Amino acid sequence: MHNFINSHLPEVAMGVTNLRVASWLMMDGGKEEVLKILNKVAKPGRATFDKKKLGAGEIEYWAKLFLKNEKVGWQLSVGVEPSAISDAHLYILRDYIFDQTSQIDTAEKKMAFLEASAMVICEWLGIEPAVEAP
Repeated sequence: MHNFINSHLPEVAMGVTNLRVASWLMMDGGKEEVLKILNKVAKPGRATFDKKKLGAGEIEYWAKLFLKNEKVGWQLSVGVEPSAISDAHLYILRDYIFDQTSQIDTAEKKMAFLEASAMVICEWLGIEPAVEAP
């Protein structure tokens, strides 16, 4: 990813920078573990949707977060859900927006922010950070 950012982002950004990072992860415990994690972080105890009104037998809770720091000049949207593809259990989508005047203004700073946010998201989910396959 570092090479991609260096080759595709100039050192001086002329406008807003958008980055989308999608991750598909295998989990110990499979889909059942993913559902446990999502039911924990999505706060289903506060949900008021009545599945019985539609005759649903099950309801799954997925998580979506929106974070921003206007002073530093960034926004981050994080979506976490069970993977729709059979080769993975968990899907994480991160959408980053860096303002034109963002203090995260170089490829190195953007890469460090992406890495730091990935670690924080894994910590929030209670999972070990993803390791690239050799």
